[in-house]
Amino acid sequence: MTDPTQPTDPYGVPPQNPEGPPPPPYGAPPPAYGAPQPPAYGAPPPAYGPPQGYGPPQGYGPPQAYGPPPGYPAASVGQQTNGLAVAALVVGVIALVICWVPFVGALTGLVGLGLGVAALVRSSRLGGNGRGAAVAGTVLSGLALLAGIVITAIAISLFGTVVDCADPDLTQSEQEQCVQDRLEERFN
Repeated sequence: MTDPTQPTDPYGVPPQNPEGPPPPPYGAPPPAYGAPQPPAYGAPPPAYGPPQGYGPPQGYGPPQAYGPPPGYPAASVGQQTNGLAVAALVVGVIALVICWVPFVGALTGLVGLGLGVAALVRSSRLGGNGRGAAVAGTVLSGLALLAGIVITAIAISLFGTVVDCADPDLTQSEQEQCVQDRLEERFN
């Protein structure tokens, strides 16, 4: 036995309680009434499963798909996309951007114009699907074709002027003067 007048060692072994298990550590929640005791150290964990006697409520199933909001038509599932119309529009925009390049701009405009006409024919068969893109691609390609032809003609004309003055018997200053004179004759 220990002497009650002597101070107890706070770091020593706590006294044994002969009446039962030791109390839970400080701050641990008390076990609920009727709760199963935790398994002993090293024992396999218990098998868990769904609670017995429960299931989905009667009359309920998986969620149903919502329809369109009131005042709006339902989306059609079988509608086809006119790929030629999209291609004509894309090529038409590209052709309009590069129409200033001799030969290439005119050739790209010609390809876009062909795609646009084919897209218009297909659009009439599909009930007008893609008609706006086909018309826009045809117009842009036509403009690019016209600009490409004009720029190609100017480039050929300028190239002919330069070739006429490229005489090896002339000095460089004489060749430059020849080109300048020819350009003044053509554009004045």
